[in-house]
Amino acid sequence: VKRKPVIRRPVRVPKRKPVKRPTRRRPVRVPKRKPVKRPLRRAPAKIVRRRPVQVRRPLKKPLKPPIRIPKKKPKKLRKAKRPKQISYHVLARPLKKKGKKIPKLIRVTKRPITKKRAKDLRNYLVDTSLSRTAKIKSSPRKPSKRILKSPTGYASKTAKKFRNYKIVKGKKKPLPSGKVIERKRHLLDTKQEKRKISLKRRIAQLQKQSRTPSRNTPKRKPLTPQQSTFNKGVRVSIKKRRPSPAQLRALAKGRAKLKKMRKR
Repeated sequence: VKRKPVIRRPVRVPKRKPVKRPTRRRPVRVPKRKPVKRPLRRAPAKIVRRRPVQVRRPLKKPLKPPIRIPKKKPKKLRKAKRPKQISYHVLARPLKKKGKKIPKLIRVTKRPITKKRAKDLRNYLVDTSLSRTAKIKSSPRKPSKRILKSPTGYASKTAKKFRNYKIVKGKKKPLPSGKVIERKRHLLDTKQEKRKISLKRRIAQLQKQSRTPSRNTPKRKPLTPQQSTFNKGVRVSIKKRRPSPAQLRALAKGRAKLKKMRKR
């Protein structure tokens, strides 16, 4: 089958509108700047030297000190202080005589002594004399060495012989501390009381005993070999030295040799 020929019609092209172009501007003329005249520097008449400016450094913040834990120091062992010893005087009352007033207490010790020694001396004086009452009195001075000697522990041994109260109208009244009275049943139980030795005489006896020197003579030093065996016509004994074991052996050998020589 034969195709029919295609008839093409002319196409109408639309007209283009004219595009408006921007107009060119003329360059603007910039006026030239005139040079500015600067004022001339005049040289100073005097040259003033400036001091160097101290540059201040910025202050640093103070650093906080580190917290230190304190170390525990070892405790020092303190010596225990000894308590001050209180000294005492001994006072005794002599025997009352008929038709006379009750005598006052006499101070026996010239210097104060310790409490134990004072109690021993108090009981010893009352027990070995005709006096019945005695006491001890404290003093501010330091205790000194005892002059009137008494047996140690005498107060504790003879405590039953004394009482610490007085009888007034059939009633017992306590005595002040340190004061004692000898009981009736123990009034004449010692040699001194049987001889009727008064308090003042007994004190004098004890004072005499304290003055007499002790019998313990000091030991003599052995004489040196340089000293002579005779001293002013009197022979002085010198301790012989003991021979050493080496010397004894030498003597034995010598004696053995002598025996052999004699046998020959």
